Amino acid sequence: GVVDYIHKPVDTQLLRSKVGIFYEVQQRNQVLKLQQEKLTEINNELLIVNKDIENRLNERITDIENLNHEFKEWNLVKDKFLTVITHDLQNPLTALIIASDKLSHDTQNPIFNDIQPLVKIINRTSDKILKQINELVEWTQTQQEKIALHPVKLHLRYEIDQSLKLLMEFATHKSIVIESKIPEDIYVNSNSLMLGFIIQNLVKNAINCCLNDELINIIAQRTENMAQVSILYSDITSCADMRENPTTFANSTSVSNTNAEENTDTGLKLVKGFVNRQGGTIRFETEAAKGTRITFTLPEY
Repeated sequence: GVVDYIHKPVDTQLLRSKVGIFYEVQQRNQVLKLQQEKLTEINNELLIVNKDIENRLNERITDIENLNHEFKEWNLVKDKFLTVITHDLQNPLTALIIASDKLSHDTQNPIFNDIQPLVKIINRTSDKILKQINELVEWTQTQQEKIALHPVKLHLRYEIDQSLKLLMEFATHKSIVIESKIPEDIYVNSNSLMLGFIIQNLVKNAINCCLNDELINIIAQRTENMAQVSILYSDITSCADMRENPTTFANSTSVSNTNAEENTDTGLKLVKGFVNRQGGTIRFETEAAKGTRITFTLPEY
């Protein structure tokens, strides 16, 4: 049987077929190996590109963070500048207007004919500068809509007292007494500049609407996690524009007053916007026999 197997003829066709398959497999393996090497090379290049993109992105993020930090610093400078205007310029200008107005009244005698024109120039110029400053302050405040609110913990009584200091000259000129009865332990989550603007505008409006020798009360209380501030003053027969449209008083075109002081609605509109933006509400109530109450709320800290 062994001899028969040895001398068995070889199937050359089958052998050629197997050899062909072997070489074909080898060629395919070689192609796959080359493709694998190419994929590895591409993958390495992608890793390098990805790392480069990541580094550039981190650089851009750092640049943006630096710009944001710089923007915040400039915003603080702007806020300080606004504070200087409202606290350091408005008050002395108001005193100058009141003093020159009184001086103009006291120099009606013909013997002061040489002084009278100069006094009037001082009065008119001071009044014009103050109005321009107020317009600048109002414009700057409107830009707050484009800037983050950044509310902080504020002591309500202290903030109101600081705002009232700027208004004492106005009140004294009309012999008006302002009584602030704010509890010592109320804190609000608010923006100091906006809160000061709200108080100054509402109280200044009350002074304009009051007759001489009147009383303005400012009170506050807590209600449903909000601090509620009310400004109460006498009957505003001369401020009929506000009484006729109490729920939308900030949309009226103007508010008349007792001593012909100019009083546009711009400040009241900004007040309403600032209160609403901080999550609070504002309402106006008046009765001819009882007087007027303007109430606004801010989130309690």
